Amino acid sequence: MSDLDTYKANFKTSNKYLKYFCNQPASNWTLEKFKKTFYDKDAEKAKKAFIKNLNIVKHDAKNIPSVVKQHIDREINSFSSATRDITNITVKGNYYHAERDIFVNEAVERDTKKQKISHKGKEKESEDVEFTQKWVEFLADAENNKNFHRYSPEKNGVTRLGAKFSPHPHVDKDLYREMKKQIGQSQSYDFGADMKEYIINVLNADDAAKVKVPQSLVESKEGICQLTFDTLKIINKVYMKRPSISRSEVVYNTIMIFPCLEAMLSLMKDNDFEPYFVPGEDELEAMTKQLKKMGGKGDKRKIYKADGVIRLAQEDDLEILVLETAGAFGHDDHAKAAFDNSKGMFASLAMLKTIADKYKFASVTEFKKLRLYLVQPSERHIRLWSMQYTKHGIYNFVREDKVSIKEDSNDREEQLASLVSFLLNLKVCLDKTTKAIASLKTEHDEKEKCYDSETNSQLVLLSEIICPDIFKSSFNTHGQHFAQEHFKSSPESDY
Repeated sequence: MSDLDTYKANFKTSNKYLKYFCNQPASNWTLEKFKKTFYDKDAEKAKKAFIKNLNIVKHDAKNIPSVVKQHIDREINSFSSATRDITNITVKGNYYHAERDIFVNEAVERDTKKQKISHKGKEKESEDVEFTQKWVEFLADAENNKNFHRYSPEKNGVTRLGAKFSPHPHVDKDLYREMKKQIGQSQSYDFGADMKEYIINVLNADDAAKVKVPQSLVESKEGICQLTFDTLKIINKVYMKRPSISRSEVVYNTIMIFPCLEAMLSLMKDNDFEPYFVPGEDELEAMTKQLKKMGGKGDKRKIYKADGVIRLAQEDDLEILVLETAGAFGHDDHAKAAFDNSKGMFASLAMLKTIADKYKFASVTEFKKLRLYLVQPSERHIRLWSMQYTKHGIYNFVREDKVSIKEDSNDREEQLASLVSFLLNLKVCLDKTTKAIASLKTEHDEKEKCYDSETNSQLVLLSEIICPDIFKSSFNTHGQHFAQEHFKSSPESDY
């Protein structure tokens, strides 16, 4: 048998047209056979879809045999009049997961920047490209590596990063260290001397409600003072232990986690998108939408329920943060914490994909600025994770912040200051998220007005580029994978 009879494209994609080239051998890559699969009657629509996606295969698939390339060229050249407008498709990103690395005109932008940098800068860029290429290839290999279970980040094109976070033992340590250098260290909020004095006064007062906000803080930090007061009430209730937050996950969420998120959102009441928090076993609608698109039956018994979700009231209840609490306070179950981290990772990917679908005419350049969040209380800490698309189908899942929680009243000043700092950092993160969404919305709306399905039929949409793998997992069914990973991981692994 020839390569034409055996070769198939190897993409990770939800694009049904690209899937045709993955499921069919190259000998079947003809318009007539493509048309029978998708369009029996609309010949023009079939031709446009066929040419567009065959071009993607030609430019993006790796290790194409020469005979297959020749076959592709013959097919494309047979529609020379139709292809003149599409040979310069500009794609800033890719259509599939990290399995394949691409640079399809990715950079019209990057080439412009190259002209402005020094020779030394060019060497550095070359090193960065080489490193990125190695990481993409590693993630491509990970998909078929049995040492990574199906729901691991590496298997799904996700790079999980964080200070003091150790990688999977089969991850290239040098590459991982280089990846960690790409992310900045999280910064603690700088309260300033006046704010620190106010915190001490609040802690030492018989009635914290009667402590006056200093005039120097009234205009610039009055909201932070209110957050400090609200947070103090929360931790004072924790110290009472009636009941203890170690009693159950429900108690932990009700007494501490939910009130903290509500207190943080009180600082965002002037945000145009009107973010709000829904506590307790709430359906993550982004996951439901994406699973249905993937062929799920919408079984209500199998919907994804988060411990809490932050939505945007003024943007169709768009979801931007998910809460996953891994048991009661102090509950040391590392396998459960690792599972919830993965569960939250896929939830974040579903939310990202839903936003890409909603603003499909926006650019990848703007989309890369967007970060969505997972708040994960587990054991004796609350951790903040972000999910962000980078390029080449790779997503960064980064631990942005972490705060220790105590159930006793020792070091109250440190506990209050660190928790307030964590909540303020979260507020800053969500402000940036809503700003990024505003930019995506503006760009999408402007381009949609000018869009014409005939003249722009070859336009590659954001929804075609952002296509992560998404799973809805359950601890009872899949938990053993995470228990096994726990035993393989370094003790420093910090979920």
